[in-house]
Amino acid sequence: MDLARVLGGHEIVVTAQVPIPSAVLRGCPWVRGIVIVGSTSDTLVDREVIGVAGLLSAWIRMDADHLRSEALVREEIAGMERRLRALDALAEGWEGT
Repeated sequence: MDLARVLGGHEIVVTAQVPIPSAVLRGCPWVRGIVIVGSTSDTLVDREVIGVAGLLSAWIRMDADHLRSEALVREEIAGMERRLRALDALAEGWEGT
């Protein structure tokens, strides 16, 4: 299955082991945020593409306390969802002016 199809419709993507090639990320304009988890997070997604695309992003290192790491991921996703909704509200306000 093609990775862009897997990402279809997901505004926030979380990856811990699957690298997301730059071409795929650029081809998925609906992706607005990305959470990268794990000790190899620097190799999973091109940081330059994230910056150029204006994606919200977070890098979370896994530690020995997996429950704590999971909680951090959940908190980051919830925070991104709030920021995306706030950005949407701002954009709607600009469209009306």
